[in-house]
Amino acid sequence: MTKVFAYVKRDTLYLNGYQHKLHKWYAMGLTQGTFIVFESTIPHFKKNDPLMAYGAIGGGVATIKRAVERNLYVLSLRTGNVKPLNFIYMEERLKENKELSAQYHLESNPESDSTLLK
Repeated sequence: MTKVFAYVKRDTLYLNGYQHKLHKWYAMGLTQGTFIVFESTIPHFKKNDPLMAYGAIGGGVATIKRAVERNLYVLSLRTGNVKPLNFIYMEERLKENKELSAQYHLESNPESDSTLLK
């Protein structure tokens, strides 16, 4: 079986979320370069997911709840690792660069998606 991690259509990259254990379809790359940012919607259920404790009905409700959630992730092309793009990630990435870190912290809402995508 061939594993498809991404495909390109015209000038847009689509990442296979299933291969990264995030969701079961493709997500459009939102940035270009060494790090590709994309949105994931419904994450795979983990074996001991507390939302699954409520059986089929609870699982259905959890799926509906998660279907409207949007989570930003970043894929490193150097390592192939995928991590959530959030305040903690940015703190870690910017700790070596005092100037960029200062600019990031001056943002009115450093945790917003629009700031994280800059």
